[in-house]
Amino acid sequence: MKNLEAPISSSAAAPALTFEAATDAHPDPDSTNNISYGLNLRPNSKSKSNTVDEDNERPRSNNNNNNGVENMLLQKLKDDLERLPEDRGLQEFDDVAVEGFGEALLAGYGWYKGRGIGKNAKEDVEVVQYNKRTDKHGLGFVTSTDDHHKAKRSWVSVGKEARVVAGRDVGLKGRIVKVLESKENVNVVVLELSKSQEKVQVSVEQIAELGSKEEEKCLNKLLKDSKRKREETTTSTSSSSSRAWLKSHIRVKIISKEFKGGRLYLKKGEVVDVVGPKMCDVSMDESRELIQGVSQDFLETVLPRRGGPVLVLNGKHQGVFGNLVNKDLDQETAVVQDANTHDLLNVRLHQIAEYIGDPTYLGY
Repeated sequence: MKNLEAPISSSAAAPALTFEAATDAHPDPDSTNNISYGLNLRPNSKSKSNTVDEDNERPRSNNNNNNGVENMLLQKLKDDLERLPEDRGLQEFDDVAVEGFGEALLAGYGWYKGRGIGKNAKEDVEVVQYNKRTDKHGLGFVTSTDDHHKAKRSWVSVGKEARVVAGRDVGLKGRIVKVLESKENVNVVVLELSKSQEKVQVSVEQIAELGSKEEEKCLNKLLKDSKRKREETTTSTSSSSSRAWLKSHIRVKIISKEFKGGRLYLKKGEVVDVVGPKMCDVSMDESRELIQGVSQDFLETVLPRRGGPVLVLNGKHQGVFGNLVNKDLDQETAVVQDANTHDLLNVRLHQIAEYIGDPTYLGY
């Protein structure tokens, strides 16, 4: 290492100061390297001969330093190899069973048995036991059918209120009056329906206790189905009303409060002439007044009593003439018997109207 002159001397008479490489104050007796660290300050006895000697010795010092680094790295490698445990081959894997691999992995991160897992764990958490399922058994499968039936029958007793959640009488509520045992080990109960007082036999699987989740699920499903049917009925009604359905000699009722100042509101009459796709002339029943230019949007069809003559105005049975056999106002459906074939046809109420003309006009 090259010596450097000190910029300031303590006195003029004092010799100049230079830096030189210092040896380790506490050398390692086992160390084989010749590396020295730090700087020492010493007087400079600078002369030409010394300078030449230093220049001649500089290459030798560099070689010594390189040899020292290599020796140090080699010694470090030897020390690391000595600290490595012996390689026992596959025998190492036999010491830890497969079932304990996860525990061994957590132990490597400082976990121990009884300690919680996670950043803020305070206590041990029970491991969820996985039950392997075979065949096609899915979620909710009960291995013992006896336990399942026992749990299902636990609340069933005479006098209990129940609701039918499946089968023909779904949605109806009743009281259990008798419990029967079938041959297939499936309980059957006699249920007295609250609405009709009718007694029906249903299995335990088809009823649910009042207030249970199973009953709530059934009621929600029935509500959704009812809402969907109403929407379908409204859609079909609106779509059919947008089509022209006016025919001569059918009875209609005026449903517009604005038409003619409201004096004809809910009055009935006969369509005597269809002057346009959605325009007609109506003869009122009471006054026999002829009202011309009545829009279809202001009218509604009139139905006869059971057995009365009707005409199907639209739908797949359009143009059929017959008699009204039955009508259901709740479901908004009707049964019409064809005058020619005597077939019973199911139609919607808005698709038919009372016909008071001559059937021969229709080809009957």
